[in-house]
Amino acid sequence: MSNPAQEHFDKTYITSTEIMREVGVSRTALLYARNRGLLPNSIVVNDGMLFMWEREPLAKYIEAWKTVLQARRGAAA
Repeated sequence: MSNPAQEHFDKTYITSTEIMREVGVSRTALLYARNRGLLPNSIVVNDGMLFMWEREPLAKYIEAWKTVLQARRGAAA
């Protein structure tokens, strides 16, 4: 069954859990990056239990983060 509201949400926003999965980092690493200002301002839900961002503006941050991590992990191998 299609849910237009959910589809709109999924296209518009990305959650911290999705970012952690895509980038391959822990919640601690994500929160560290957020708190240091390495990510744009987030939407905070449920007193900080969930963070989300607008998907489109965050895409360049995710790609850059993945590139840095790949370089570091490749150098460590």
